[in-house]
Amino acid sequence: MNLIKVNVENVNGVLVTTSNRVAEELGVNHYDLLEKINGYIEKFTKTESSVLGESIDFKEFYIPSSYKVKSNFKSYKNYLITEKGIAQLVGGYSAAVPIAFDLNVAYINKFEEMKETLRKQKTLSIPEQLLINAQYLVEVEKRMNSVEENIEEFKKDISRLENNQRREVTSNHLTVIAYANMKGIKSKSYHAPSMGKKATKICKERNLRTGTVVDSKYGLINTYPTEVLDEIFF
Repeated sequence: MNLIKVNVENVNGVLVTTSNRVAEELGVNHYDLLEKINGYIEKFTKTESSVLGESIDFKEFYIPSSYKVKSNFKSYKNYLITEKGIAQLVGGYSAAVPIAFDLNVAYINKFEEMKETLRKQKTLSIPEQLLINAQYLVEVEKRMNSVEENIEEFKKDISRLENNQRREVTSNHLTVIAYANMKGIKSKSYHAPSMGKKATKICKERNLRTGTVVDSKYGLINTYPTEVLDEIFF
C-alpha cells in the first residue's frame, strides 16, 4: 500500500479536512462529490435514530463552508469534513475509486495523529494553573529576597568604604593651622586663608580628597593631605 499524504486542520476545536481537497485526492469532480454529501445530509435529516428517537446532526459529519480561488477571487461552496464524514464519504467511493481505500487509511492515521497532538496541548486544569502560578510566585519571592540581600550587602560595603576614607582623611589630613603648629611655624609668618586656597587648588588639580573638621572659633574648616601642606609651606 502506497503512503498517501493528507492534511487535517483544527478549525475552532474541530478536526476537519475540506471537500474540495478530498475531491482532488480521489480524482473526482468536486461538484459530484458535493452532490454525494448533500445526499447524505438529506438522509440524516429524514432518518431518525432507532435508539435515540431523534435526527442525526449532519454537522457531526459535514460542516457547510466555502473557499476562494486565487485566480478569480470568487467564493465557492464546500464542506468541512470531520473524521466521521471522511469514513462515510471516502468509504462510499471504495467500489468505484481504487485509491479510496488507501486514502481512507491515510485519513484514519492522520486524524489519530492530530488527536494525540491535541491531547498533548490540552489546556491545564484550574488546580494545575494555580499550582504553576504559586510556584512562579515562590520563585519571584526568592529572587526579590536575593536582590534585597545584595542591596543590604552593597550598603555595608559602601559604609565600610566611607569609614575607611574617613579614617584615611583623619589620619593623613591636617588643617593649615594644625600643620603649622606641628611644624613649629609661627602664625605671623604665613596667612592661613591664602595657604588654604593654595592647598585647595592643588588638591583639585591632582584629584586629592580634602576633609573638614569642626573648629570652635571658625566652625567648619578644611583639612588637607600632609604632602600638599609640605609643598605649600616649604
